[in-house]
Amino acid sequence: MKKILAIALGLFVGLSTFSYATPKVVEAYLQNDFLIKVNGEFKYHPEGLKPLVYQNRTYLPASYIAQLLGANTTFDSDTKTVSINSNPDVGIEQEKIKEYEEKIKILEEKIEKLESSTSANSDYTKLPARIAQNGYKLTLEGLSIREEGNDGRLYFTLENEDADTGVKIDAMSTIIETNTDKYEASFQFQENLDRDLFKWIRRNEELKTYIPFSKLPEDDKEIREMTVTVVLEINETYPKKETLTFKVLND
Repeated sequence: MKKILAIALGLFVGLSTFSYATPKVVEAYLQNDFLIKVNGEFKYHPEGLKPLVYQNRTYLPASYIAQLLGANTTFDSDTKTVSINSNPDVGIEQEKIKEYEEKIKILEEKIEKLESSTSANSDYTKLPARIAQNGYKLTLEGLSIREEGNDGRLYFTLENEDADTGVKIDAMSTIIETNTDKYEASFQFQENLDRDLFKWIRRNEELKTYIPFSKLPEDDKEIREMTVTVVLEINETYPKKETLTFKVLND
């Protein structure tokens, strides 16, 4: 604690009541070991803004305390008045945040209704699309059309996870249907045809290949919503056929 002489001009906030007085020289103590705690957090006052003790009362720098509390101070030298004002921008920002939150909530409700409406009116799902049953899994990966012609490929993955008797795709029975057209699998003009397309897939085996098509539109995006019918053969010894139907979006 350091003993100093100070002029009391009302520039400090006392921790008890105070009244205006004519400026005069007083004897006060500079408390270097005092700490300030705001909302449970210690705040160390900068040099030159140490607390003062005068007549057993502690005085703290008004500007620094106001800053810690989110306010600002001004001093009117004509009226010898220290003004402490809470930051008006804080209230404005809070109002803006509240306004934006309300707008976001309204948008989220609109999006939810739109998604619900879309889901209710469309049975189509995006590629890749998968059907798993009877120990096997068939995944349609995508459709592509060659730029130099109207032939294309429907890519798929066939996995035999637990079908002991084997599974095989009946490629020629595959059909793609849109609202206006119907396309059947075709091996005409297909180069480098994957011969594995015709083999039985044993248990724990996987086949990644494609089914060829011809007479498709020049742009595959013309076939956006499509129903794909695929026929599989189950049981190599006593084959039986299973038909799978995919309703997919070709985005």
